[in-house]
Amino acid sequence: MGKLIAYIDETGDHQLDPVDKEFPLFVLTMLICTIDEYVNRLIPAVYQLKMDYFHHEGVILHSRDIRKAKDFFSFLLDPTKRIPFYERINAVMQQNNFIIISSIIQKERLKHTYSKPFNPYELGLLFALERLVILLEENNQNEIYIIAEARGKKEDGELRLSFYQTTTKGTSKVGKERFQKIQFHLEFKPKSMNIVGTQIADLAGYPIARKMLNPEKPNPAFEIVKTKIFSIKGEIKGAGLKFFP
Repeated sequence: MGKLIAYIDETGDHQLDPVDKEFPLFVLTMLICTIDEYVNRLIPAVYQLKMDYFHHEGVILHSRDIRKAKDFFSFLLDPTKRIPFYERINAVMQQNNFIIISSIIQKERLKHTYSKPFNPYELGLLFALERLVILLEENNQNEIYIIAEARGKKEDGELRLSFYQTTTKGTSKVGKERFQKIQFHLEFKPKSMNIVGTQIADLAGYPIARKMLNPEKPNPAFEIVKTKIFSIKGEIKGAGLKFFP
């Protein structure tokens, strides 16, 4: 496997007070891809989709805007246009090679289990990093850049500190000696930079969240994402999918 790069995006908010009763989850999704695959296949596929539908590459594929048919996506109010567009998105997700690691934080349970619960975003990143180490070890990689969407100076600073503590001190699951064998780089980029990797991570995160909230409801998008989720010994639960608590 060639050199890897990772992108992270979140679904839902990380607030614990109050917890949104309609969407009581925080989901952090990490997309991992070889640089060659990313540059030569994934970016062109996404740009071609944008050119075909919007005639320029300036549109950001945001799951919520697509679902709500907002702004550039208002044409999706027409079912005859919505279905082909969704099929095209599904094809991009299905036909490109990448790996998904996703942390699902159940916020109500987190609040009731711990008197001083950790920030869901920081927890989600910790769990994702643990699994990323395993993936990198499996592929003999010792360096990776991780790109996250900027959220604000204070929030980014807090997350950077949490990232530094995890990658230098390790966790109960993955010791510091394993983390320290890998050079981790975390960079924050604004949404306006229109980065494909974070957009695909966002498109993968929502179906995962819906699957957790309504496991019995048909979820075709999740069935596609499921094939991309990092597995250990054939299992994705506890591997590429981490539920907490």
